[in-house]
Amino acid sequence: MPSSVSLLGLGSMGSALARALIAAGIRPTLWNRSPARGAPFASSANLADSIVDAVERSDLVISCLINYAATRSSLDRPEVIEALKGKTLVQLATGLPADATELAEWAGRHGIRYLDGRICCFPATIGRPDAVIYYGGDTATFETHVGTLVALAGKSIYAGENVTNPTMLDCAFLSYCFAAPMAMLHGAAICEAAGLDPDLFFAALPSFSADVNRRSVSFREAIRARDFANVQSALQTDLAGARMWLTCSSELGVDPAFAQALLDVMKVPVDEGKGALDTAYLFQTFRGAKGRLPS
Repeated sequence: MPSSVSLLGLGSMGSALARALIAAGIRPTLWNRSPARGAPFASSANLADSIVDAVERSDLVISCLINYAATRSSLDRPEVIEALKGKTLVQLATGLPADATELAEWAGRHGIRYLDGRICCFPATIGRPDAVIYYGGDTATFETHVGTLVALAGKSIYAGENVTNPTMLDCAFLSYCFAAPMAMLHGAAICEAAGLDPDLFFAALPSFSADVNRRSVSFREAIRARDFANVQSALQTDLAGARMWLTCSSELGVDPAFAQALLDVMKVPVDEGKGALDTAYLFQTFRGAKGRLPS
């Protein structure tokens, strides 16, 4: 564990990171563009007067500003660069692969050790054993600081030396993160349109989601082996269910766009003659022509 940690940025996520560090027994140094954000932490953290002050105080500097542009504009100044030299910068803002590559190259040019991270959870989950943050960069640098990083997320996962890997994993997380809540809201809309209390749906949701998430085991095995013949649920069966879902919800007056989009995706492999295979074959559809198995 480093002798000291500085955290740049105290928005909702940055504040959650600060609380997690403090809960782990670390007294971090905090800096935010608006100093008032630091007031709630005055008794449990060191509040820096400037970003230079924050960087000078610590061996490990964690940046959680709004984006890479804000990070770069805050750090790319001679006095800050000088203070960062020989230290480790962990970048946790969201951005594109090119942003991670550019900032890593900038850090390398200035003698700054660098890890690029992606937070794959919400602020309320930060600090918990099941919180996930992916990291990419130098292996030794990650191993040096993992004892501190696990305070932020129990599942602090090293994704390899390529600093763009966390971005790719974050993109995969967002597929689930966006689609699952949309499905919840669509289901609630069906209930209300049918004159039912959506609470009847939400109360059972933990059981539904646990059953659905168990599919990840067979999906993973099928994708790894590229073998989709071990059928848990056939594509043609699920497509028939999706057609019923679309018809029923549309007749209730629920916007059909969400259901229609999913049905359209499911039709592709069925129309290709793959309907008897497991639904896991949709992985090949998402991969596109380059990922398809020969007929």
